[in-house]
Amino acid sequence: MLTEAQRRAFVEDGFLVVRDAFGAQGTADLQRWTAEVVDAPEVPGRHAVYREINLLDPSVQMVARVENLCSFHEGLDAFCRRGPLMELVTELFGEPAVLFMDKVNCKAPRGSNGWRPHQDQDNEWDKYGAMFITTAIALDPATRENGCIQLARGQHLKSFTEGAPRLLKLEEMEAMRFEAVEMAPGDAVFFSSYTPHCSAPNMSERPRKLLYLTYNRASDGDHRLPHYEEKRRLFPPDVERAPEVPGLFHRPGRSR
Repeated sequence: MLTEAQRRAFVEDGFLVVRDAFGAQGTADLQRWTAEVVDAPEVPGRHAVYREINLLDPSVQMVARVENLCSFHEGLDAFCRRGPLMELVTELFGEPAVLFMDKVNCKAPRGSNGWRPHQDQDNEWDKYGAMFITTAIALDPATRENGCIQLARGQHLKSFTEGAPRLLKLEEMEAMRFEAVEMAPGDAVFFSSYTPHCSAPNMSERPRKLLYLTYNRASDGDHRLPHYEEKRRLFPPDVERAPEVPGLFHRPGRSR
């Protein structure tokens, strides 16, 4: 599935961009399937919806991300666990992989937040595995204007600031060059949980939805359901919160 040059690039750079990774039909299926879950009614115990405050109008709340999609959609579940994507991630790990987390980051137009440089491998994830690989698949065009993901090449060989998430210090950020990865629908970028990344706010007129799928080595165990059970308990989705309990927009998040 991958060339030797691609495998070497991932090892050396900490990320790999694959254009038109799943073909026109595969991309159309992903767009349709994710929309079916994202647009479904919010019901306690099902997919988890989190919101953020609009940067231009604090009275407006927008959907920031939707998590735990595969549990409630057969097409997405099959795509994430079987077939070409799993083969790609297995090649990058060099051993079998298992799905850990699945979500859509919506990044709505005209006021969605950006995220400062951080690493995904943090105190929350350490207990589940020593290293993860995430693939971010573009569902909309991802551009500099609407806040495409930015990654630091070759900075994935150590852990930076402790915490959840591991936010980089100012001097660490200034020492890195973050590369904007613009993507068309169906393009994918694979990156290590130690690869620093960030994104700018979306002040444009266009949405920037990315499907984020995170995997760990199968030898580290299957932790997807325990992870979501713990997250639901500590950080419940908006529909399961009492009105006075703050949500995503009051808490630094891992979203990009």
